[in-house]
Amino acid sequence: MPSRRAPDTPAASEGAVECAREARPGGTSATASGSRTTNVAPWFGPALWALMLAFPFPYIANIAGWMTAELGRQPWLVYGLLRTSEGYSSNVSSGSTWFTLLGYMGMYALLGLSFVFLLQRLIAEGPAPARAGHAVSAA
Repeated sequence: MPSRRAPDTPAASEGAVECAREARPGGTSATASGSRTTNVAPWFGPALWALMLAFPFPYIANIAGWMTAELGRQPWLVYGLLRTSEGYSSNVSSGSTWFTLLGYMGMYALLGLSFVFLLQRLIAEGPAPARAGHAVSAA
């Protein structure tokens, strides 16, 4: 197949394009010898679709739980059956609240820093070299 790359396009990215051109639907791909190999199990595609479509469920569950807790408390306060000073939990100390707040802040800081570190390491590595059989000549 003749090269259709722009003059300033790196050859490594063209190798990725060639890999994509040779990809076959249904979880198979063509090898350099022309034989077909199966890359994934046949159920893998529908499972990935189900996971992709299910991504909002944890958020919905989290918000529904919070609303249930907060809205269930409100009518008692609104209609004067429960005083505002009685609407908090006396079993939770301020030390527990601070410990929980600082614990969550620390975990999110650790996750954020590890994300930045890993992303910086990936950027420093650069793109993977072209695989044998997929390299395209510069001419």
